[in-house]
Amino acid sequence: MKAESIYVFNGRKFIEYIDVEMFKELIADKIGYSDSTIGFETYYEQLIAKKSKYKKYINKLLFEHILYGRLTNIYVHKIKSPFKPAKQLLLKRAEKVIDSFKNHLAVSIQEMMTAEDFYLMDLINVTVDGGHFIAGFDYTENNGIIQTMRFLVGKNIYRKRIVNKTEEVRSEYLLGGVEINFEEGYFLILNKHTANMFDEDEDDRITSPSGFHTYMLNKIIQPLNIEPNFDSKKDQEGMSDFCKFLFNKLIDDDRKNINTLTKTDIDLFGRKATDHTKNGKKPANANQIKDFKEKVKALLLGIYIMNNYEEDDMRIKARALDMIGYPTKISYKNAKSNRSSTGTNRATRCIANSDTIYSLLTDFENTKYLEKWSMSWFVDHNNMTNLDVVQTTIEARKKYFKVTLIASRHFTKEIIHNVIENLNSYRDY
Repeated sequence: MKAESIYVFNGRKFIEYIDVEMFKELIADKIGYSDSTIGFETYYEQLIAKKSKYKKYINKLLFEHILYGRLTNIYVHKIKSPFKPAKQLLLKRAEKVIDSFKNHLAVSIQEMMTAEDFYLMDLINVTVDGGHFIAGFDYTENNGIIQTMRFLVGKNIYRKRIVNKTEEVRSEYLLGGVEINFEEGYFLILNKHTANMFDEDEDDRITSPSGFHTYMLNKIIQPLNIEPNFDSKKDQEGMSDFCKFLFNKLIDDDRKNINTLTKTDIDLFGRKATDHTKNGKKPANANQIKDFKEKVKALLLGIYIMNNYEEDDMRIKARALDMIGYPTKISYKNAKSNRSSTGTNRATRCIANSDTIYSLLTDFENTKYLEKWSMSWFVDHNNMTNLDVVQTTIEARKKYFKVTLIASRHFTKEIIHNVIENLNSYRDY
């Protein structure tokens, strides 16, 4: 008689990527199982034992929990279209990718890694220095056309930590993810920044998020024969439009009221003030006078907002206007290629509450390109009284488009997809 196998959770190196209480709440919500067990390994073993018929679904939930939870450096690529290879051709390519990551895994685990799907975070325990692996893979299809494809990739690295005031070097996993959305024409490369990391891999050493990004491009995207489509100028134009749209929606009502009330006085002041420059070598021209008056209006608007809006008031206003979020910081070049930056790193403080934005407002409104900015996004779209936000830094660089999630919380697929889909809607190419 064949001995009954005993299930043992073997994925302890994945636990640092798991929010245990959040995952327990997810399981309770999805399959109605709750357990007060403290240790995650014991909890997961008991969960599988008692809900064995849901094992694959539970592992999929864990896969998504890790993939979208703490991999907070997200490189967003558009796919050069059209890209609609036959299902079997794409799965053959995926199978070759999967095979290339099997070397450091037990044969029994290798046999589970097929181009159908697999979620093996509970079974994988790689100890080889720099050993890489794919912990999970799946895809979705509609009428024989693959719509999405996802990979969870890991490497065994060493990391220096301070534990109880003593320096220790521990073996850990460096995880990264790939999500390819063929239907929408983009793919994401997600990874986590890990400080004090040592990668012993001689051939593919990773020391930074950008290095991990390149690694994923070379090991997954290129073998799948997917060609990225990239236009940095259009990205920067799109981010400029998006940021201005959000900022203007917050202040336009106050700006219109102030401009209406002060137009006559500012026009008169503009004429009288510029009259004093007539004795110079070159009097002010019409454009300079117009620019002068616009700057006065902007400064007056800033005074009004600083005197009438507390920090939370602007956030409440954004929520009442049913906005998806608000900008918190901007970095841009003006028409003379001078770099300017304003705002704060605080997620709760809208840039409209920063007095310096109004002294730079005409420059900002005239700039066409926005290379880097930060934005806070409302988490709960249905509850208008919920002011909870997550902050992102968005970079439209010459060689990449990147979103960094700033908050220390554990994220979800819904939060990340909301951010990516809204940003992509302004990347018009």
